[in-house]
Amino acid sequence: MQPPRLDRADVRLRPLRSHDAESWFAYLSDPRVTELTSYDIRHVSDVSSMIAGYVAAYEDGQFPRWAIARQSDDMLIGTCGFHTWSVKDKRAELGYDLSPEYWNRGIATHALAATLHSAFATTDLNRAEALVMVENIASQHVLEKCGFHKEGRLRQLRNCRGVFRDFYIYSRLRETDAGQEHPVP
Repeated sequence: MQPPRLDRADVRLRPLRSHDAESWFAYLSDPRVTELTSYDIRHVSDVSSMIAGYVAAYEDGQFPRWAIARQSDDMLIGTCGFHTWSVKDKRAELGYDLSPEYWNRGIATHALAATLHSAFATTDLNRAEALVMVENIASQHVLEKCGFHKEGRLRQLRNCRGVFRDFYIYSRLRETDAGQEHPVP
C-alpha cells in the first residue's frame, strides 16, 4: 500500500521504518508532546515495538500509520494514521503526533486530511474516530478543520501516566467525505 500524497513541498508521508525509532522517541520524550496525549513512552525500545507493529500491518495489507517526513532529508518529524481498525464495523481509530518545532504550520491538518481521503477512497471504511484529551485544544482544531464532529466527553477514559483523564470522541463518516477533496482550509 502506498502512502497518501501531500500537496506540500516540505513534507511527505511514507511508511514507518525501524530507524525512525530514535527520531520518534526524541519528540515523544518532550513533556510538551506527551502532556496532552496518552503516550507512556519510557525508552526507545517502546517506540521500536510500536514501529514493528505498524510494519507488520503494512505486510498484512492493512491501512496503517504513516511517518511524516521532511522532504529534504527524509527524517521523521511526526506520524499520522490508524492504530485500530474494525473490519466488521468498518470503523477505525486514528492518531497523529508531530514534533513541536513543526507545530502551527498546517502539517498535521494536511497529513490527516490526506490520510482520511485515501482511506475513504480505497477501503470500505465507514467511520473514522479520534480520541482527544479535553485539554488538547490544538488537536481539536485539527480534527474540526478536517470535518470531524465532536460527539461527546468520555470521563476518565484513560489512565495517562498515573492520572485518569477525560477525552472527547470525534468522528467523521464516509458520507461526509463523498465527493470532497481534502477538506483543508
